[in-house]
Amino acid sequence: MTADTAHTELAPMLVLEHAEVLTELSADPGPLAAVHARRAVAAAYYAVLHRLCLAVARTALPTGHDAECFALCRSISHGSVDTIARWLVGAAVPPEPVRGLVRVAAGSELTTFAGHTLQLQWWRTRADYDHVAVFGRPIALLACRSAREAIAALDAEHGTPAWGAFSSLVLHRGF
Repeated sequence: MTADTAHTELAPMLVLEHAEVLTELSADPGPLAAVHARRAVAAAYYAVLHRLCLAVARTALPTGHDAECFALCRSISHGSVDTIARWLVGAAVPPEPVRGLVRVAAGSELTTFAGHTLQLQWWRTRADYDHVAVFGRPIALLACRSAREAIAALDAEHGTPAWGAFSSLVLHRGF
């Protein structure tokens, strides 16, 4: 295997840095400005999603090999993260079997994480699929700031009872 094909972990903070670089590129006038802004929004969302997936996998498999953790990460879907986030912010009612987990996770910084994640996912979907949506540097800046705040909220709860309930929800819904 050559150096350019060697496996490296997808580092969420590097993805977020990439989003910030793309945001700066979106300030330049020209035909690529909107493309850079759209890609910045998507990268900001993916930084948050990958940070969540890796944190959940490392919690579930604290002595697991990287390959096992990465496989578990791939089992966590956008839809399940969206569903759980809606439960935490009160936009949807969770099913009875997981209401206790939602109750423990809600009211913590994970509710802030959920709100940011829902906003980022909405922007990312529009950036990727809505050909007439207008994206510029202001939205890209907001997306990067929202991603940083989401990651900070997630990190603040890591290892707490709220995190335990939340990561259990993610694993439960991920399959």
